[in-house]
Amino acid sequence: MRLSTIIRGMRQKSLFASFRAMGALTPFYRLSFAASAFTCSLVRLLADGPVPFEKIASRLAKDSGSHGLLRAWLDLGVRVGELGRGARGYSLKGYSRMIAAPERDPHAALFQEALSLHHDLIMNTPGKCARGEKWRPEEHDGRLIARSSRLGEPVVMEAVDRTFPRKGKVRLLEIGCGSGVYIRHAAERNPSLTAVGIELSEQAAVYARDNIREWGLEGRVRIENADIRKSAPAGGFDVATLHNNIYYFAEETRTDLEQMRAEVTRFKELTGQVEGLLAEIARTRETTEELRRLTGELESRIKGLPEETLRELAGLIQAYLDSKDQ
Repeated sequence: MRLSTIIRGMRQKSLFASFRAMGALTPFYRLSFAASAFTCSLVRLLADGPVPFEKIASRLAKDSGSHGLLRAWLDLGVRVGELGRGARGYSLKGYSRMIAAPERDPHAALFQEALSLHHDLIMNTPGKCARGEKWRPEEHDGRLIARSSRLGEPVVMEAVDRTFPRKGKVRLLEIGCGSGVYIRHAAERNPSLTAVGIELSEQAAVYARDNIREWGLEGRVRIENADIRKSAPAGGFDVATLHNNIYYFAEETRTDLEQMRAEVTRFKELTGQVEGLLAEIARTRETTEELRRLTGELESRIKGLPEETLRELAGLIQAYLDSKDQ
């Protein structure tokens, strides 16, 4: 570049703006390459060390006519600092090496989410507004979001440990269960715990069901694809959790969640009262008048409850009586 060109660029203040713009693109290119390398399984292929181009090509570009394009893409990874290139082939560097370990899947998912969902939200929200449209859940990759949300796992696991006892019957309702990992942790902590996970995203619900099956928890955990604001699951629950997703609910609808919390608390208190009355009934079976009084009190407490709640209580009563007959 001629000196006169540089001076002209400095006078017009375009040269520094150009350098600044190009400098801003490098981190974007690095992140893009790392996410792409993870998606196409290059990260997994190079996780154990350098791999020659021919082996990479046999996995990622079986058509020899695409080898030149593949090599150019790999060399871009080298240029932005995400790959190394030596006598033994290509190797991982930078973010690509960071996300290679299986336990770093949430970090890889965050990169993928940033370059797909976040990019779409930033670029296309103005157009949505202009057309009077809103984003729909099916426009987002629920499975990807479920994976990336595990970044908050250490904090949420601590909350689960504080909330759930290690023994005793507990019925859990998890709203927005994502991958199901927090249900698994609660279930492993308490072998008597049962749970229903509600997930708005069909993709995430399928992902959670697959995980629950793989973890051997199908007999204790049920995953439902539903909108908790429109369809509450059957039965009563001792604990309802809403981990790291309150921001998905508009502020004006959060009172509905508070009402649900109150219903969970009410059911828990009610079942405790019923168990106490059942214990008294069991102790006074020989006194007809006292038995009539206690039965009447039991009926008054459950009068007017929803049918699903009554069925849950009926099961509780039957289980209690069966235990006393043994």
